[in-house]
Amino acid sequence: MQRLGQDLGAVVDAVTPDGPVVLAGHSMGGMAVLSLVEQRPELIGDRVVGIWLLNTSARGLEYATLGLPVPLGHLTRRMVSAAVAALARSPGLVDRSRRSRTDLAYAITRRYSFSKAVSPSLVRLTARMNANTPIETVAAFLPLFGPDLDMREGITRMRRVPAAVLGASGDLLVPVEHSREIAALLPHADYVEVNGSGHMALMERQDIATAQLQRLLGRVAT
Repeated sequence: MQRLGQDLGAVVDAVTPDGPVVLAGHSMGGMAVLSLVEQRPELIGDRVVGIWLLNTSARGLEYATLGLPVPLGHLTRRMVSAAVAALARSPGLVDRSRRSRTDLAYAITRRYSFSKAVSPSLVRLTARMNANTPIETVAAFLPLFGPDLDMREGITRMRRVPAAVLGASGDLLVPVEHSREIAALLPHADYVEVNGSGHMALMERQDIATAQLQRLLGRVAT
């Protein structure tokens, strides 16, 4: 997780070496933002003048149930991690299969990225993005979401700049309670909770997400 923050910092340094920056992060992207804030707090206020966090968490996801009854959900999470680690031993074969656009990949993406009837093209786009992430990368990152992950202390450093947080009540991957927790640590943040939406709320309810981003940019501009 530290490496994610370092990589994001390298991008900021290379692409915008001076001037104000607004950082927006969805899911693991939000964790990358939090990691950067932890490691380089001097950026906040001087360089980073606004932060937008969507469907993300500042701590481990070991209690996420994937929309299943609690005991079964916890067991399933452990089984998924073990299965992905096993699949990563044959990455070439597995990745070719994942990119074959199977009905199974579509169904899994539909279930865990969205929560209501959405355009099939959005589901296919999300499935392609998932498939383009090598299985070895997925296997390496999954163990990071355990109980040792805790970036909540660094959130307080973000209070110096306008912030916005978006969560979704139907998110099966990052429970909405995690978004509420981040918002509670940022009392002046613009918090929006999207009802009837899943993990890809920025696509499923792009109208709400876009409006929140516009409000954030307006606060930054003033």
